Amino acid sequence: MVVLRPTPLLKEATLHGRVLSSTEVLTAITRNAAKYLGLSHEIGPLEPGKLADIVILDGDLIADISNLGNVQLVVRAGRIVVDDR
Repeated sequence: MVVLRPTPLLKEATLHGRVLSSTEVLTAITRNAAKYLGLSHEIGPLEPGKLADIVILDGDLIADISNLGNVQLVVRAGRIVVDDR
């Protein structure tokens, strides 16, 4: 399984973070992206019945969107695929 680091997403999120709040950026890369792709019934925000990966960061994403680059752990389909703890 290939696990991509969030470098392109981090760059885009950081740029958007200059004009939007961290909450607005997070909404754009989750809920709005899923809606745009026509997949909002399957993915997007963390809600019952939707597919979800768990990403644990070292830092507060709302306080600073650049913390998106501080990935410590990723769980996908119930299996740890990144462990940088």
